[in-house]
This record gives sequence, structure tokens and C-alpha cells, in this order.
Amino acid sequence: MKLQFDANETGKKIKHYREQQGMTRADLANAIGCSQQAISILECGNADPSLSGITNIANALNVEPSWLLVWKPEDEE
Repeated sequence: MKLQFDANETGKKIKHYREQQGMTRADLANAIGCSQQAISILECGNADPSLSGITNIANALNVEPSWLLVWKPEDEE
């Protein structure tokens, strides 16, 4: 079975862990050196983060990078 990256669910996880840490989008953006708009775009599932981006976000949120990534079967919509 082939898998594809699920940006929408990954964005939801980023938001969940950010809120769990009591961080705003601006806090997370400052922590990883990007714009607040970039965090918004990721959390809404409108962009695929890079591997280094996921690593930076995970480090800022004190979680494992694998906790943020969501995969689904390729044929599932």
C-alpha cells in the first residue's frame, strides 16, 4: 500500500501541540525563525512543511518530529 503525506492532519497536530504548550502562532514563528503567516498556512494544511521545518517545529514544541507527521493511503480522499 502506498502512502501520501496528509498536510491537513499534520497541520492539526502542529496546532494541537502548539496550544498544549500555551504558545501563540507568533510565539512558534519566533521560535523557529519564520512568519506567523507561515505557521497559519501550515496549520490550515495549505502547505507541505520541509523535513527541516518539521524538525524545527518539533524542537520548539518539545515533541518528536514523528508525532507531527500524518500519512494516509494514497487512494483515500
